[in-house]
Amino acid sequence: PLGRGPQSAPLDHNISHPCSDTSSRPPMKRLPTYIRRVLQYYRQLQRRYRQYPCLRHRIAVQEQKQLYFTTIEEWKARELAISSSRQPLNLIVNGPKKAHPHVLNYPLIIPPDTYHNISDKLEVLARHFAQQFSPYQPTPPAPLEVQDDLPPDDVLITSIELKQYIKQLKPRAAPGLDAITASHLQALPDAWLDQLAKLMTMCLQRGYFPDIWKIGRLITIPKPGVAPSDITAHRPITITSSLGKLFEMAILTRLTTKMNDRIPDWQYGFRPNASTLHPVLGVLAALRSRRAYAQWCVAVFIDISKAFDKVWHPQLLRKLTPAGPTLKRVVQSYLHNRIFRVQFEQFLSTPHPVLSGVPQGGILSPFLFSIFISDIPTVPGTTLWGYADDLTITANGKAAPLRLQVALNQIQLWATTNNMQVNGAKCTTLVSGNPPRRLDLTISNTTIPQVREQVFLGVPISTTSSHTPLINKTVARLNTSIPLAYKFRKISSVETKVTLYKTFIRPKGEYVAPLLYLVSPNQRKLLDRAHCRILKILFRLPKTARNTKMLRELELERPSSRLDFLAKKFVMSQTPLHPQLLCPPGSTSHYRWSPGQNLYILLYE
Repeated sequence: PLGRGPQSAPLDHNISHPCSDTSSRPPMKRLPTYIRRVLQYYRQLQRRYRQYPCLRHRIAVQEQKQLYFTTIEEWKARELAISSSRQPLNLIVNGPKKAHPHVLNYPLIIPPDTYHNISDKLEVLARHFAQQFSPYQPTPPAPLEVQDDLPPDDVLITSIELKQYIKQLKPRAAPGLDAITASHLQALPDAWLDQLAKLMTMCLQRGYFPDIWKIGRLITIPKPGVAPSDITAHRPITITSSLGKLFEMAILTRLTTKMNDRIPDWQYGFRPNASTLHPVLGVLAALRSRRAYAQWCVAVFIDISKAFDKVWHPQLLRKLTPAGPTLKRVVQSYLHNRIFRVQFEQFLSTPHPVLSGVPQGGILSPFLFSIFISDIPTVPGTTLWGYADDLTITANGKAAPLRLQVALNQIQLWATTNNMQVNGAKCTTLVSGNPPRRLDLTISNTTIPQVREQVFLGVPISTTSSHTPLINKTVARLNTSIPLAYKFRKISSVETKVTLYKTFIRPKGEYVAPLLYLVSPNQRKLLDRAHCRILKILFRLPKTARNTKMLRELELERPSSRLDFLAKKFVMSQTPLHPQLLCPPGSTSHYRWSPGQNLYILLYE
């Protein structure tokens, strides 16, 4: 007899009951529809041959069997090629480059003319964007300042500093017209970096930004929902030189040291430890603070026409005076004599000047724009909330309409002084309450329309402060990922599919997760169903499959439970930095508690 000891452990492991199945079988994958139909017809022919055996039925069964085996082999080979390829994800997510024609392949219609030639279209677009990049009023000449009051240490750019900037460049970013990529800069030897650092130091000392680095390669991407033959269907994206981006980073580091305290607290855009959720929390808090007293709770959403493209250079340079003449001079050189060329495939338009605005996509542009709008006036009793060019004014109390009108008049005066325009037709007013009271405010000699719901930074805000519009928008955003889930079905690896779901699909349902944490249990179920619907499409599961079992087998936590984790993480990290938004309520009436106060009570205390 066999002894019981360490030697018998492998034998005990291999001995099992004949009826038990200890092998870990992978889950069976559902066949595509066309293969299932071939198999279904093959089985139908088999039954017919068994019922009426004859030569004709036998040949039909053999032919259908061969067709079934052939389709199975082709399907397996295609699945293997997709799962083993090193570059399937880019093609699966984005599709082939020429799957859909570019908008420039369509005729460009500008009544009464129609343009079919690519070169003519590029010239028309270049003239259109040149007009867009021009100020509303002519720009007066500004004299250059020649004095320099910066100490030498602030001017010096070292090769170690350049290495840090090169690491911050995106490795796959498109190059400018000089075709120098981030990979080329990473491969530069130290001796070349030393020479490049000396060159940039000399440019900074003399206040000169090289003209070759200011030539932009402008490409267009289509705007959704606009006819391709319309000239407004083209959204411009300017790509500049990688060397120019390094110099911009060096200038930005020194500008931030000098001017960072000039950016007001109401500006949450392009700042560390700030996100789009902070101004949204502020607006929601203002709309709930006085509701129980039957007083005004008003928010006015401001729209500045082409804010980035119409930045007036003379006023921007005046606001950069505290940075010192050296930085001011190099920024002036950076803004002046800029040109762009529209490109499509191998075609290039003629050069056109850029007379206003900050280059969208530039390293310096967000900071310069924040400095430009930093002096927007505020009125006591009103609060300004902003993220880049998205501005909102809130006011509460009996005198809220009067204070808001004074604030709007001052904003209009600021826009006139700075050569900007406020689009009164696109501004909106939202009055909290159900039903909301009528309020007529004017700006730019235009009555601001009053709405019952407004989308601010991607978050719908209603007069009743209901979470239903937010849930509907989140579910609709998740449903836009259904075509992507059908594309990912081709991948055979379950682990890869789960990773793709976490990377491309799940974040769409987690935008403003702290606000989604406050929704009701029934609304949370709607979010869970939307996520599970996409997962069933992704893994070819029937609609009747149980959501709980599916999430457990895929080792995924319930989406609503993940909202709890994200909300707690946000509150714990942001409460010390933004105590005015995330704070304990000052009233015992929960009806007036803001979302930030609710989050503080539920997650922080």
